[in-house]
Order: sequence, then C-alpha cells, then structure tokens
Amino acid sequence: MELEQLCNKVKDIARDTGVFILAEQKNFSSSDYETKGRQNFVTHVDTGAERILVRELKKLLPEAGFITEEGTVEQSVEDYQWIIDPIDGTTNFIHGLPPYAICIALSFKGEVILGVVYELGRKEFFYSWKGGKAYMNGEEIRVSKTDSVGSSLIATGFPYTYFDRLDPFMHSIRYFMQNSHGLRRLGSAATDLVYVACGRVDAFYSFENHGN
Repeated sequence: MELEQLCNKVKDIARDTGVFILAEQKNFSSSDYETKGRQNFVTHVDTGAERILVRELKKLLPEAGFITEEGTVEQSVEDYQWIIDPIDGTTNFIHGLPPYAICIALSFKGEVILGVVYELGRKEFFYSWKGGKAYMNGEEIRVSKTDSVGSSLIATGFPYTYFDRLDPFMHSIRYFMQNSHGLRRLGSAATDLVYVACGRVDAFYSFENHGN
C-alpha cells in the first residue's frame, strides 16, 4: 500500500476514534481520572481510544509493532512501529478545554514515514508522509517566514516535573515575554507543533516534551 493511501486510512481511523472521544466528553466528570504522576493524568477515555486505535491499525498493518502512551497493548519492536498517543492534552480533555489531539505515527526501522495529528476541538487534521507534502484538511501548509524572536508568536509548555529547573525555565520565559509578540500555552504539545507547521505560531519552546 502506498504511503498516501495508508495515511488516508489512518485519518479515517483517527476520525472514528474522535467520534468516540467526543461522545465520551459529553458525559465526562472532571473527577474521573487516575494519576500517573504529578500533573500527569489518564482517563478511561484515553485507554478506550487507544484500544480502538490499536485494533484498527493492526488490521492495516498486521506485522507492525506498537509504542503507545497508555500501554494497552504489548510494546514490541518490529521493522514497522505504530506510535500512538490517543489524547495528547489529557488535562485539557478532563476540564473540557480544547485543544487535545489524537496522534499517530508510523516508523520503519527507526525512521518516521507517516504522521497524523487530529485536533478534536477544531476538527482539524494535520498529516504528512515520507516523500509527500504537509497538509491540514486537504490544504498544503508551511511554516511561517518569521525569522526573528522579536516578530514571533511562540508556543510553550510548562514543566510538571524537574521543578528544580524552574529558575532557568522562568528566565527563558521572561526573555520571550519581553522580546517577542507573546507566548501561548495551549496544553497539547502535538497541537503546538502542528501549529508551527502551519504557521499559526512561529516557534515552540519547552523544557519538556510532554503534552498534558
């Protein structure tokens, strides 16, 4: 199967999983979660969505292994690997505050060859594959042409571990606040990165790469 065709099928799976997530959101209680660590949460919706993704992606590429955020399937190393985060931005989801996103990537022998991010709040698909261009809902996207901090809108994420590093982090934040168009903390690192890809923000800065 060609990568573009495979990407379209992955988008269909993400869309169907998004229907499940949004339906669950309607009746979700903000107290219905478990704690994986400080400010690091998981809900039954995360695990339920991950099971759907694993089940359907197995049908697409039975020989592929999985690396998943919630560990609902045995993590195995194969030439092809699906890499999944069912809800990037779980804290946002818990509080009913977009953005939060489904993230799916496929790697081959350690190289990512396909990626899909489905941001559920705006129902926007961001996707690309090796040898192809990058798209958002069918439209080609590209990063901004801004080439200086002074003209940049910068996305960031706040650390929820390594609190002993808060002082240097805040030093950086102070610099960006004083020398850029502003900072935005969206609460979903995947959304931050695809917003860089489509030029909505000019850069992403974070001490950590977690998206909750």
